[in-house]
Amino acid sequence: MKPLFCLVLLTSICNYSSAQQKDSLPCPKIVLEGPAGGIVYDGNQAVVSVRPFKKEYRKSHPISYTWVVNNGTITGEKNKSTVHIDTKGLYGQKIVVAVVVNGMDAHCPSSETITIAVEKNRVIATQERVISKPASGRY
Repeated sequence: MKPLFCLVLLTSICNYSSAQQKDSLPCPKIVLEGPAGGIVYDGNQAVVSVRPFKKEYRKSHPISYTWVVNNGTITGEKNKSTVHIDTKGLYGQKIVVAVVVNGMDAHCPSSETITIAVEKNRVIATQERVISKPASGRY
């Protein structure tokens, strides 16, 4: 967990020192959206997204994303606003997903995390009830 925190902190400091734009737009809040209830079932992909910023902020700031996870494997592209994480074999563990939003104003927070619990995949058995129609055709 410490290496993950250090990476997010280091990236935030680098973004702070290299920020080039200053304007009067308020800082957007970084909101991560993940699986319902913060739970994913072992073997399923966990999908986490950054809620889009307002249009006027996106127009004036070249936004990109850096994702880091402490468990699981990121599949697909890692610099988009949505990330997919393979959870195979992680039953009973938690995944901490961190994003650093590059291109934010220097005075704005640029990182956020979300924690996802990996639970055992459930199999739900159902019973079918067959209703047959009487031979006479009447009910």
